Amino acid sequence: MKYKVEIKGKFYNKTKTAPGWNDRISASARHPMQGGKMEKDFVMVCANAIRKTLRRVRIEKPIRITYIFHEPDRKRDLGNIGYIDKPFEDALQLVKVIPNDNQNYIQEIHFILGETDKNNPRIEIIIEEID
Repeated sequence: MKYKVEIKGKFYNKTKTAPGWNDRISASARHPMQGGKMEKDFVMVCANAIRKTLRRVRIEKPIRITYIFHEPDRKRDLGNIGYIDKPFEDALQLVKVIPNDNQNYIQEIHFILGETDKNNPRIEIIIEEID
């Protein structure tokens, strides 16, 4: 089976589709609890998108996750925007789509830089069961 979740809009500082590694590091440097709060807030954004799209879906098989970034511009590097995997995978477990986010269940992660879309920035997330 293959599933798709979209996280739409600019969530972080009204300029980015998601917080990046640099944002997480900066927040933690300002105050140790700020980085954790930022992550917790984005886990909830991910959880809400998952609940909306994958209602009643439970996956017991190992999965491959592909993140396709449609950023509003090309200012951020792919390694920085790749921070989404941790909050998204935590959210998958939180809403009980997968039993655990360890290597037994999440066996592949891919990051793809999609087309720039200033009017509709988003992250498309493809979840595929691996046979």
